[in-house]
Order: sequence, then structure tokens, then C-alpha cells
Amino acid sequence: MNNGKPFLISLTGVDSHKIKIPNGQGSFSIGTKGISQGKFDAVVDAGAKVNWPVFQESQFESTYAWPRFFYYSGNDCSFAQWSIDRRIEMFSWRPYEDVVLDASECNISRLHIHSFGNKVHLQLGTKVRELCLSGDLEAFIFTGICALQRLTYSLHSDSTVNAIHCLPTHSLFEKLQIIDIENSAIGKPFDCQSLLQFPNVEVLNLSGNLINLEVLSDLKHLNSIGIRNAPNLQGFPSLHTWSGLTSFIGWIVEEQGGKQLQKELKELLVKREMSYSNVSKLKKQNWFLTEYSLPFKGWEGKNEKVATKKYKETLKKVAKAQTENQVEILFQDIIQFFNTLEDIETIEREDIGEAVALLAKASKRIVTDEQANLWFDTYRDY
Repeated sequence: MNNGKPFLISLTGVDSHKIKIPNGQGSFSIGTKGISQGKFDAVVDAGAKVNWPVFQESQFESTYAWPRFFYYSGNDCSFAQWSIDRRIEMFSWRPYEDVVLDASECNISRLHIHSFGNKVHLQLGTKVRELCLSGDLEAFIFTGICALQRLTYSLHSDSTVNAIHCLPTHSLFEKLQIIDIENSAIGKPFDCQSLLQFPNVEVLNLSGNLINLEVLSDLKHLNSIGIRNAPNLQGFPSLHTWSGLTSFIGWIVEEQGGKQLQKELKELLVKREMSYSNVSKLKKQNWFLTEYSLPFKGWEGKNEKVATKKYKETLKKVAKAQTENQVEILFQDIIQFFNTLEDIETIEREDIGEAVALLAKASKRIVTDEQANLWFDTYRDY
């Protein structure tokens, strides 16, 4: 790709942007000035129309259509029309306003759409094969024909005030056979009751904090199940429940339930031929709090070490605390500790907030998330 050298691209006007793409990068990201957060290959003005056909010009020397993957934060829907004649492997879109997207003829293999609470009216057709939804799931409206092969709900960035994750019901999806649920291991649980709207599902992949697992026994057609990063397996049905089960993966799951699944899988493997199946990396429930979700693992240098050490020390004390006053003293101590650390980036301050939320969950429900946030705002000096 231009040997990694800077070059001009007519993204919103003639030679409007100077960009530099590292060799081997198969993606291109576009953000909106003053709105989008994070780093992008190019940033456009709010309301700007993107010249998507520019990516078909000869300056993009490649053995395949480049970019293969797009990441776009903005409100211009014209990529849908452009993609009719230009195949795109994956397009990740984060609009900021209410939008209507006609994707009925989009030649996009995997389409990921995030809603910040803005309405997203999506008309489906026969071309998009995989759809991933994230953000405010209640904000999506679907019409058209559903020919999807796979539907993924990514719950990590759900900012709603609900105590649990529940999927809205969309009758357009009731015949889908492959469903993925991606949730965090720590935080709001996903209620599996929501999955009963997919009575024909055959392949189900679940990750993160899960509740009401017992209802999975009502999904009679399951032949492949994956459970990953799951701190809670309470109520999970016996593997003997599904007569057509030919594959089961359990990876990084809580120990007690994992041992039972290992036993049942061993019994099944004697009775029937199965594709690759395994239950491994069993963990005690406390491990998910102390190790899996360490909020400072992305930090660098000495700050990462001292922050992690302080967090672990506080976590042990919070777990033993008996009163709200004891917990508040511990919260005040750790928050004021972070006040003294130098060179803390803005995004790292968000990790401190995450640490406070995790500590609240370790307090045996002595304090609520709201109370923890109040202490966080009270004792921090940034």
C-alpha cells in the first residue's frame, strides 16, 4: 500500500486528506471531527459526504480490493449504494443521528452497526450475510427480507440503565440458526430468556456473565454450543438435553459448573461422534474479579504495576468489609491514591472508573453502583 508513504486522497473534496497507511493494513477508518473518539486514518467534518468511490481508484495498489474492512463514525449513508457494485468484507458503522439505511442490495459480508441511542432503521435484503448490533439495541428497527446467516449482539458498550441485558424481540429474526452473544464477564448479566425468540437456532455462542441458563433446554434444535468467559454456569442444562448436539466448547468458565460439563462431555463422547469439543481453563469465580478483568492491563510502565497492586490489595479488603462505612474508607483511599499518580491519560481515567465499579460488585452488595460513582466523583481531583 504505497510502501507506507503519505499520499493525498480525495475523500471529501479534491486531495482533501493526506493519509499514511502502514504496509499490510487491510482496513481504513474514518471519524467525524468533534464527535468521534479514538484514532482514525482520516477525520472528516460533521455533515460531510464521503466520496466512497475514491477507494476504487488505481492509486490503491493491491492484489485485492482495498480496504477490505471499513470503520466509519458518521452519518453519511451513501456507502450502502456504493457497495452494491463493490464487495466489502466488513463495514463497521457508528452513526450519531437517526438514520435510515437501505441495505437490501449492499454487497457487505459482515455489517456492524452501533447505536448511541439514535434510531437506526435498517432495511435488510439478500446480500448481507452477517449482522452485528451493539449499543442501544432498542433503537434498531428492521424491515425487509432476512437472509442472514449469523446474528451477533455485542453487549459490551450498552449504556442503558437496565440492571440486566435483554434482547428486544424482532420477528424478522425468528428463523435464524446462528446466534452469538458477546457480553463482559464482569458487569450486567445477559438474560438467556431473550434467546427463546430464536426457536430454530442450531449454533449458539455465549460469552460473559449469564443468567437464566436453564431456559436453553427449550432450544431443541441446538447442535453446537459455545460458552466462554463465563463466571456463572448456574442452571446450565445437562449436555444430554440436546439429542442433536455434535459440538460443545467451554473455555474459561467457572470451576464447579465446568467440572460437571467435563463429566457430561466425556459421557457423550462415548455414545456419539462429535466434532472438536472440549471444556478447559476452569476458574474459581473470584478469579474473574481479581485477574480476568484487571482494569489496568492496558497501561504501560510503572503506573500499571502500582495501579494493579493497589487494586488487588483493595479488592481483598473490600471483599472482607462488613459495613458501608468500611467500604467508603477503602474507596476514598484508592481514589485518592490515583490522584497522586502522574501522567494519567484521559482514557486511563476511564479505567479508574471501571475499577471503582468492579470494587462495588466485590462488596457483597453493601454498596450500589450509584453510591460507588458518587464516592468516585467526591474523592477524585480530576
